[in-house]
Amino acid sequence: MQQNDEKVLMAVQNGGGIRAPIEAGPITNGKIIQVLPFGNTLSTIDLTGIELKKAFEHSVHAYPEEFGGFLHIAGGKVEFDSTKAAGKRVVAIYFIDENGDYVKIKDIETYTIVTNYFTAKGGDGYDIFQKAYEEGRVKELGKFDWDNFRQHLQRLGSANIPTNTEGRIIDVGKNYNKYKHPDKGINY
Repeated sequence: MQQNDEKVLMAVQNGGGIRAPIEAGPITNGKIIQVLPFGNTLSTIDLTGIELKKAFEHSVHAYPEEFGGFLHIAGGKVEFDSTKAAGKRVVAIYFIDENGDYVKIKDIETYTIVTNYFTAKGGDGYDIFQKAYEEGRVKELGKFDWDNFRQHLQRLGSANIPTNTEGRIIDVGKNYNKYKHPDKGINY
């Protein structure tokens, strides 16, 4: 992602906004637009740790059922327990600090995240984001998500694009030790 603001802690992307995989081989602008076809602009949102937790509770509420609002994360990690009732699943949220270490989010601290404008305005049922939008805590950056992604890939270079499972969304519930593979939907 393009570095827009040093305050930005992490990026989230609703799963329904990701429309295609990127197969091995050259990555063209056309392929990038197939992945992110909606032309969403990026937005920052200022949220407290409690609000971030509510957002991720909404993200995993239907798990393991498919939900287009499931949030994919960069710059942090979310641990949740699918054996618990919806609304009580998030165990912990972490961000990556300047040393590359995971630091647990604090409930009363305010954090800035970046996402697409659709999600920032409350799309996919994110009432907590809609509230922040209505209170003026959302700032539209005017940069298209697909173009920001393209620039990120260019900065990485074709030999440095990571393809491994990073463990950014972890189900610590009953199936965690049984399955640690993204195809099982447990460890992303």
